[in-house]
Amino acid sequence: LALFGTASVCVAQYLGALGSSIDVTIAGSFLLLCTTAGSLAAGVPFAWLPAPLVGACGLALFFDSRSLREYAVFVGGAFLTGVWFVVQHYWFLDIAVGGLHLRLLCKLALAALLPALMVPGLVYAHAPPMATGALLVLQASLVCVCEEALFVGSQSDGPAGSMYPGYLVLTTSALGLLAAHRLARRGHIGAAASWLLHCLYAAKAAMLLLPEAYLVVPLAVLLLAASAPRFLYLPHGPAAAASAALPARRRVVRLPPAQGVLHVVAVVGAVGLARFALFDIVQLLVSSRPGEGLLLGVLVGATAAALMPLVSTCYAHSQTATRGVAVLALSGLLLALLQPPLPLRGGAHCPKLPLALCPRLWDERHIPMREVEDVEIWGRGLARKEHWPRWLLLGAVVVGAGASAASGPSGATSTLAANLAPVAVQIGVKGARGGAVLARLVVALVTGSMVGAYVALEVVPRQVVLQGLVATACVVVVAFVALLPSRAAHGPWVLPPLALLWFVLLGLTMLLQAELPVPEPPPEVARLFPDAKFQVEQLQFLATRTALLAVYAAHALLLGFALKLRVSTALRGQDARIAGGAGDDGLDCSGFLRNAAGGWMRGADLFCGVVPSAVFQRFGRMLRLDTAGNPCGVLLARLQPEGLGWAPTLCNLAVLSALLLGVVLNGQVTGGAPEAVFMLCPLLLLLHQDPVIMPGLTAARRYVPLLAAGAAFLAGNAITTAIEQAGEGGLAGVVGGVHTPLVPGVMSLGGHTPWAVGLTEVCLVALTLPSVWELSRFLWTGKVVPGVTLLVWAPLNLLPLALTTQPATRLLALGALAANAAQWASMRHHKHQAMKVI
Repeated sequence: LALFGTASVCVAQYLGALGSSIDVTIAGSFLLLCTTAGSLAAGVPFAWLPAPLVGACGLALFFDSRSLREYAVFVGGAFLTGVWFVVQHYWFLDIAVGGLHLRLLCKLALAALLPALMVPGLVYAHAPPMATGALLVLQASLVCVCEEALFVGSQSDGPAGSMYPGYLVLTTSALGLLAAHRLARRGHIGAAASWLLHCLYAAKAAMLLLPEAYLVVPLAVLLLAASAPRFLYLPHGPAAAASAALPARRRVVRLPPAQGVLHVVAVVGAVGLARFALFDIVQLLVSSRPGEGLLLGVLVGATAAALMPLVSTCYAHSQTATRGVAVLALSGLLLALLQPPLPLRGGAHCPKLPLALCPRLWDERHIPMREVEDVEIWGRGLARKEHWPRWLLLGAVVVGAGASAASGPSGATSTLAANLAPVAVQIGVKGARGGAVLARLVVALVTGSMVGAYVALEVVPRQVVLQGLVATACVVVVAFVALLPSRAAHGPWVLPPLALLWFVLLGLTMLLQAELPVPEPPPEVARLFPDAKFQVEQLQFLATRTALLAVYAAHALLLGFALKLRVSTALRGQDARIAGGAGDDGLDCSGFLRNAAGGWMRGADLFCGVVPSAVFQRFGRMLRLDTAGNPCGVLLARLQPEGLGWAPTLCNLAVLSALLLGVVLNGQVTGGAPEAVFMLCPLLLLLHQDPVIMPGLTAARRYVPLLAAGAAFLAGNAITTAIEQAGEGGLAGVVGGVHTPLVPGVMSLGGHTPWAVGLTEVCLVALTLPSVWELSRFLWTGKVVPGVTLLVWAPLNLLPLALTTQPATRLLALGALAANAAQWASMRHHKHQAMKVI
């Protein structure tokens, strides 16, 4: 009677079936009947029975008069009934739940019940939003405390015996967010109350992630500091609905500088207060004690994420603020990835300060993994060192990103460019962008020096000469890449000499590394390996050479990629200008060697003064660069306005150098693994047509160098391996009249001698080459060969697959079969296209 009767009346009232007004006598009588039935069913004694009855009468009178006085009667009766229920069922228990005594938890629950009873009447009577919001915030705070205690206490019993399951936490959080949103939208609560309610109910759901860490309070503080600009400065409620009806126009919120600084300080303080919660979350995600660098990166990244609402709301017009937050986020990411070591004092230990002051980042329960301790415990031999130079790499990235962020009209980079403009004029860098070029060069020198110092200290420790060469090479590469986009730096005495200097440094570094003595190992290495000094020196020598090869291979790849990108950008820009009606800038591609006066173009125009004019003219006639329709002539004529005639040749040199260094590095690290072909040969896609190295390389032929280099690499690898195995097998003895090679697998072809097996491997490699040659010729010339030719060459690739013992030969045979299939499909496609045209 109590449940179904009250529910039916509420549903009828909500659907409007009872009309606009209800007779107070009928409503009161019905509510009294239902309340009496419910109270008796719940076991309310006769001494407490007037409380629910008086509450029912007050509710009936409120529906008639809409007066808060009658509603207060209902609140009092309902609250007293709740007091009886709590005292009767829970007050006598002497237990602690989630760190709180049950009686204290009952008091908090009753305190949260009172606002819950008062708010509906206040909303229905259109009470002031401040009073409604204050009661809701009080209720949300008490609900957070009670639910966290109940949920944490229930998790100690295990999921099976949970007295407060997680779905109740999610339900109350969702209902709280929904109620806060709708009340704010209808104007029943203010912006501050809406802000507090959204943050509290959103943070309350964090207890499901890690109950024992008590994440609700720190995450609520962090959400309050981060979301304050969104809730306090943007329109809400009816004002937001009215502004949404107007034409779309972005509202710019401008804050006084002091107020913006206050928000930033609040965010930083909130992240500091939430550091233990972030520690627990990171520890849960990585399933171990996190490192100090990772935690510092998480704190910096959390600060950047918390500042994003402020920047997007109040400083969206400021590129400096936007880029500053981006630099902060990048710094946090780098800290988390690089994890540089941190000082011990002030981290987890108290510094020695007067008055026993102890400012530190962590406490005894939250101590991160220290890298120095990790190295001291687990380090071995040459790997025993601290990676303090990582701070240089981090600083280089931050400086470069900061310079990019400050490149606006009023940024620090523009100010530096303005100050360097007179210096640019004095040294001969003409044009309005001379100061910008010098500013870019200064930033490149700073970042390149930091990167070079990091690479030198990490790669070649305790070798001063090699460290200087490696650092200089890094500075040269960074300066080259930084100046390449600037058209003012494309003169004959800027970028090509830098590239030439890099090649000189490459050769000098490898020569000196082979000639200089290996430095003495550290004392700890000598202690660990007292009888193996020569072995340690040999390992150190090989490790240094491998590291240097990797560094210079990365340099060459970066140079090639940057040049390829710059040349492609210049050509696309010229195509766009021509397509837009700007013309071809007066270029005559059929005779580009002649200047405007009718004379021959000087070699300095294309090769930066390195090639004399007479030699350049004879070279141009030999390659027919002045012939109409010559691809190289057209290319160089198009690159001449940008001053990039030298760029394609230098790009090809850098790419080929990267490929050669990669091949040598593969031999040093893996002993010449044939699988490296899938990583090395794609580098040749960076090759570009030029008049010296690749004069015939057009866009349609760009896959031919890749195919030829892959086949040559695999063939050479297979042949050299077979010869080495034959040589080693020839040194084996004869046991019982049977030849026993030293290398396993060379006797798989009928028990022949090792040299016969090696010769067989060479023949098997030769069987795969015709298929590769046919596809290369087809891609280069475009001439279709008869299908019978492919049918003749394709079965030859099956013999190497069946008989070879070399992985390289097997890969080459598979590639040859794929080449036959690709050529056949391409010729068939061309035939179908031709038939469509006919």
